[in-house]
Amino acid sequence: MEREIYFGSNMREDLKAQSCCSMLLVALDDLMLKLLIVCSIVSIAAEMTLAWQSEPCELPIAWIDGFAIMVAVILVSGVGSTVDYKKELKFVEKRNQSTAL
Repeated sequence: MEREIYFGSNMREDLKAQSCCSMLLVALDDLMLKLLIVCSIVSIAAEMTLAWQSEPCELPIAWIDGFAIMVAVILVSGVGSTVDYKKELKFVEKRNQSTAL
């Protein structure tokens, strides 16, 4: 007891897990995903412009390719961040249990 008063406690504070949204932002920070987002926007813009100028009958479906790329990026980053968030929660829980002993 005297040592704790003199030196202080060596117990660690409990860790707190990052939020799922912050992990999603980290997942979206990947260079390849950024490139895919830019490519999907360029694809949508180019297809809509070309369809509007040359074949107006294809205008309602011209956005599908770029939108599919965007959906794939959202799915990949969403699933990855969800898995990372669950792992983070387990790690924080285990670490906090080990320091409580």
